[in-house]
Amino acid sequence: MIEHTYFGLEIVGAKGVRPADIALLPFADFWSESSIRSAQTKDAATGEWLVRLSDWEEFSKLFIETGRHRNMPSPPQVLWFDREDDELGRTYFGIEVVDHRFVRRKDIGALPFYEFWLARNGDDRRTVVDLLVDLKGWRNFSRRFIEMGQKYSP
Repeated sequence: MIEHTYFGLEIVGAKGVRPADIALLPFADFWSESSIRSAQTKDAATGEWLVRLSDWEEFSKLFIETGRHRNMPSPPQVLWFDREDDELGRTYFGIEVVDHRFVRRKDIGALPFYEFWLARNGDDRRTVVDLLVDLKGWRNFSRRFIEMGQKYSP
């Protein structure tokens, strides 16, 4: 059985993922910026060079949580004195939640896969005044994209 990791990439020999598979993702250039100083491993069976699975998964976790990679400068810290404990705050890729129901389209636009999202959701009827995107729709897209990567289709 073929195992997969984040964004639908095939795990090769329980060691890594193919750089060629990463290159097909809509944020491949973003990964390249992050991959500086990443280790590669050689698959003994095929002789193929692979991105170490641990590097890919650490990148993916940080990217999914924050929308950033390890080589980006840290954002300024913000203190939330007036925030309620039950306020959602942020969702996938570090996008800020607005009024418990929306995310800002401009925040999605800052992500390295905006065109990919737009091609699949540009005429989404849940978009309000073209400025806000329904949180539920954003979460559904994000979950499927994280699971399936380039193969994602609504």
